[in-house]
Amino acid sequence: MRCPLSLAVERSYTMAIGESDMRIRSNRRTETEAVNAVRSFFEYHNCVFQNVDQENDYGKDAYVDLTHENRVTGTCIGAQIKGDVSYRRADGYAIPIDEHFDVWRNSSMPITGLVYDPDDGLIRWCSITAFLESLKGERPASIPVPAENVLTTQSFETQFRPHFEREARRTAAGNCVLEICSDSPDRRMMAISECFAHGRSDPRVLTSLRYLLNSLDDDCLRLAVVVLTHTTPHPDILWTKDNWIPQEICDAVCAHFRWTPQEIFKLLSIIEPEEFVRGGMGEHVYMTIVQDPAFRTKVEDAIELALESNNEDAAWYSFYLCVYWAGQNAREKLKQLVTRFPDLQSLDFFSETVTIVNQEGYVTLFE
Repeated sequence: MRCPLSLAVERSYTMAIGESDMRIRSNRRTETEAVNAVRSFFEYHNCVFQNVDQENDYGKDAYVDLTHENRVTGTCIGAQIKGDVSYRRADGYAIPIDEHFDVWRNSSMPITGLVYDPDDGLIRWCSITAFLESLKGERPASIPVPAENVLTTQSFETQFRPHFEREARRTAAGNCVLEICSDSPDRRMMAISECFAHGRSDPRVLTSLRYLLNSLDDDCLRLAVVVLTHTTPHPDILWTKDNWIPQEICDAVCAHFRWTPQEIFKLLSIIEPEEFVRGGMGEHVYMTIVQDPAFRTKVEDAIELALESNNEDAAWYSFYLCVYWAGQNAREKLKQLVTRFPDLQSLDFFSETVTIVNQEGYVTLFE
């Protein structure tokens, strides 16, 4: 006689099997075929392909590390892979967005959409990242994949890889801007240096650095000024292909060099007296400040802030610059400044400046 417990277990197991409604997806074969085709393509081109387990698939079926001359470049992209005729459309193909919109849009790496057509054996591609960034208005149900975007050796080298390398640099650029707010001074310094590299192709990076100046001090602020002054027509930088920034980038960044007197005071405060020479920090700050069309009025206002803060060096720099910009009208400007700020007369070198103005009628700078 069989044990009642074993009979109950057996009956339960039999019922479970009999009542199971588990079915294999009809497109499972083509999905697997698509992943294999994509894997084969990237591995053939010496890229590192890492498939994502379906249990961990949150909008990315694979990761691809791009390489150049058999070296991993550090550029990694996510891939959403589709493989069925159901993704065909009259004008190409489409990848459903479904619940992946937020994941894709907020991804820390660029994402490509890849559709494998089992009938012609070709892979079409698109940039999910670029498409979502360009969206205006209502969210669509799918992402278009042009029929002509066939992934071949030629298109991989001339279109696919250059596109996603640019996308990856933009993502990295965003990360380096965030690192400027790090608690670690070393990480901040590294991030500011990287801003120069990324900013040479994306003005938003250097514009962000400009607006973060108020959060920086000491060496970080000095390095940021050095980076930003490369967007100005600085006469004493030894320009080479390694530090030259395209003019359109410079124009876009310098359009944001609109300073408050408080910012000018802060910038002048980082200059040591011996650095007001050609190619020194004094000239770097000077070239950065004078990109503001209203720089003369604001520098004069900075005199008051410097005197109130008992920062004699910053007060002296502000005063001297105002006299310098007056040119042949230096005597009149000097009198105006002394009338407005009587405490200037207590600064070192004040009497010396007055003597030069009375003798020459003007003062010089960076000579």
